Amino acid sequence: MKRKGVTFFEKVLLVVGIFIVILGYLMIQKMSSLGGGLLSWEAVSSIFLWLISILILILLAANENVKEELKFIQFNQTQELKLIKQELRFLQPKKRK
Repeated sequence: MKRKGVTFFEKVLLVVGIFIVILGYLMIQKMSSLGGGLLSWEAVSSIFLWLISILILILLAANENVKEELKFIQFNQTQELKLIKQELRFLQPKKRK
C-alpha cells in the first residue's frame, strides 16, 4: 500500500501555516518599528504567541503524518493476521466424521 499523496487537510494546513508565518512576521515587524525598535513586553508576548501558533501547526502536520503511517501499519498487520489464520487452518488436522 503506497501513500496516496497530499490530502485536502494537508493542503489547507500548508496554506494556513504560510499565512500565519507571513502575517505574524509582518505584524511583529510593524509593532517593533512603531515602538522605536525597542522590544516591549507586548512585543515579546506577541513573538511568544506567534511561535506557539507555529509550533501547533507543526504538531498538526506531524499528527497527520503519524495517522497516515498508522493506516499503512494497520493494513500490513491485517494482511499478516489473515495469512496466519490461513496457515493455522491448513495446519489443523482435518476432523473425521
